[in-house]
Amino acid sequence: MRGAGLGFSAVVVAAACARTPRAGPPAAPAARADPGADVHGAVLDANSHLPLVGRSIFIGDARAVTDAEGRFMIPGVGRTYGVAIVSPHRSNVTLYTALAARDPILVADAEENEPPPAHSAELSGTLVGEYPHTSPDRVYFKARYATADLALGAPGSPAGGPAFGPLHVAWNGPDLLDGDVFARRFAPAGSGSEYCAHSAAALRAGEAANVKLEFEEAPVVRRPPVRLGYPASLIMMPRAFEEYRARGSLALNGNNASFERPYASVDLSGCGLTLCTMVSAYSPYLHSNAESCGAVSTDPVLLALRPAPVFSAPPRRSLARPGLEFTWSAIPHAVYELTLADYYDHPPPEATTIHVFTPNLDTIWPDLSAFGVAFPLAPKLYAAKVRAFGAYAGLDDLVSAAARAARAESESFASESEGLPLFVRGPIGKEEASCRYDEQLTCDMLMPPDGHSPPGGMHVSFALGGINATLRSQPEFANAVHIHCVSDCKEASAYASAYFAYRNAHPDTSLDTTLIEPDGPEPPPPPEFGEHLRARLPNANAPGPAVAAPGSAAAGVPGP
Repeated sequence: MRGAGLGFSAVVVAAACARTPRAGPPAAPAARADPGADVHGAVLDANSHLPLVGRSIFIGDARAVTDAEGRFMIPGVGRTYGVAIVSPHRSNVTLYTALAARDPILVADAEENEPPPAHSAELSGTLVGEYPHTSPDRVYFKARYATADLALGAPGSPAGGPAFGPLHVAWNGPDLLDGDVFARRFAPAGSGSEYCAHSAAALRAGEAANVKLEFEEAPVVRRPPVRLGYPASLIMMPRAFEEYRARGSLALNGNNASFERPYASVDLSGCGLTLCTMVSAYSPYLHSNAESCGAVSTDPVLLALRPAPVFSAPPRRSLARPGLEFTWSAIPHAVYELTLADYYDHPPPEATTIHVFTPNLDTIWPDLSAFGVAFPLAPKLYAAKVRAFGAYAGLDDLVSAAARAARAESESFASESEGLPLFVRGPIGKEEASCRYDEQLTCDMLMPPDGHSPPGGMHVSFALGGINATLRSQPEFANAVHIHCVSDCKEASAYASAYFAYRNAHPDTSLDTTLIEPDGPEPPPPPEFGEHLRARLPNANAPGPAVAAPGSAAAGVPGP
């Protein structure tokens, strides 16, 4: 496997030197001019933030595998380095470029068939508290290596200490798991209070644990409307809502926030939970979100949605290949993640998703053959997306455990480009490439082309877009039947006959994998969309929110 690392480094250096200051993923040095220092890192699931086990980590010519806690160590790494993270079944490859941190916390996607955790335990307990109770309870467990939650009984259950559990908790890592247990209860509307409970809990693998959760009153704070900065591409009313976090990840949902009127926030800080106010916009023109976490106060929450990065290269519907160059527009104080994934929502098991994290405005489609990841066989359709997120001074500011602990900013943002379709297919002829007939035809035929129905006149419907997409996707079939473009009923009838004859003669060849070319980008929205939106956002600053440097008090906050 060390050979894979050598091939990886060689590809990187060739790409980086070809066009300074470009850096292909990942920008690892070809040789170590100094003995370097050890890198002690960890790999977490990008969604759950739990450790990922059994990931192959490549830095230069060195390789390590993440342990039961998601940790790895590689000795003697130079001042800057690139990292490749390869999942066990090679369904996900994640690349980080030009890191210097000695303690990186990296994220990657989990696989659908992750092995079950090595340890499990059961947690039960008692809820204690005298107060009005009108909604079901929910209990949450949060630890570094596991999360779990449990919905309890129906409304009206006793308030004097009902039992709960067992809550099943499974994890990888040490036999003894230290965590926190949270619970929340809602008081009747208009009471001005809610209730929460928190307790530490220690679970040992294979054993049962018991905790007592004592509810305490949590004050409700009336907050002024959220103040929002947003780009001109915002055309639909964004959603504003709250979440509570424990140890950096989601614990439980909060209330809805408002741009138009004061709203109520519950202060659960007494139970060890931090409130995050979030704004999310999702439309054909903008995928963007922002959040601010911190103390619950009567000050307005200030948030700014960023525009999405826009691809400048490659052109839409380009042919995918290793070395294909991607460039995009800049978002201030952001780092970027390029994702190359199957265009469709349910990719086949053999599909590989690629993520490239970079501080630059360009990168390339990496050659992953050194890791045993072959370039996909044709025909296939990929989608490229680039996500900007911040505010960060660079990749080290994103991944370094020390930088995370020192960073005082509470506002963060992310925005994502629309998908850029990219084809994987063999060379096609000039006639197939120029054929753009896509209408629906209804034709009169004497007999269906498959020959399985009795003779007689009938109407047959043909979708020319699908037929011509098949001819572009299957050049071997097109050349064999000498049909390269279908534009009318006569040609459609000939195509249908040739299709069934070819399929019968080649039973092991599938003609069903057709690359239907996606529609073009959405046309610009009418200007009245923005005018209507501004009327509904009286506290907004639009367009173009002011953005300060990372770490400053005004980072990402819209102007007055």
